[in-house]
Amino acid sequence: MRIKTAALITAAFLLMVASCAWAKEGDQTIEGTFNYGTEAFNDLGNQYGVTAGYGFEFRDRWQARADLSYYRTSTATMGATLTGIRVPLDLGLRYLIPLPKVNKELTAFGQGGVEISVDDWRPAVGAARTSDTRFGAVIGGGAEYALDPQFGAVVNVQYHVIEDGYLSAGIGMAYHF
Repeated sequence: MRIKTAALITAAFLLMVASCAWAKEGDQTIEGTFNYGTEAFNDLGNQYGVTAGYGFEFRDRWQARADLSYYRTSTATMGATLTGIRVPLDLGLRYLIPLPKVNKELTAFGQGGVEISVDDWRPAVGAARTSDTRFGAVIGGGAEYALDPQFGAVVNVQYHVIEDGYLSAGIGMAYHF
């Protein structure tokens, strides 16, 4: 079951990246962020993680995106540590909003898409580990400040509309090519 799920997520990510490459022109972006997420598992507490993303601007201000994250959470209860791991793949669109009147280097964005999440956690002391694949949506926004023509600093906030929905915030870097 886990191998099939991992294969499905990998195939979806590769399809997204390959489909973006078919476009004839546009900015491509690789993005990396460190994230904090609100409680997403059954009372396991807040989660911390990383995200790697790829975007391709297929039309003026419209970017197709694929973002793969890894979150980990744990809490101590009754003398034991309960842990959870969440690996969401988000496929969607980002709309870029340049803000030249505020600062010519600043671009805001809104984004949304579908989410496939593989979750693995231990819900209680003595309980067996549980794995599940969940489907949902993600919606959010953020901003990028261009440090130079290729590098930018990124911040974002997203709400994951999924079973045990959660809010995440990230800070990181983007590279444009």
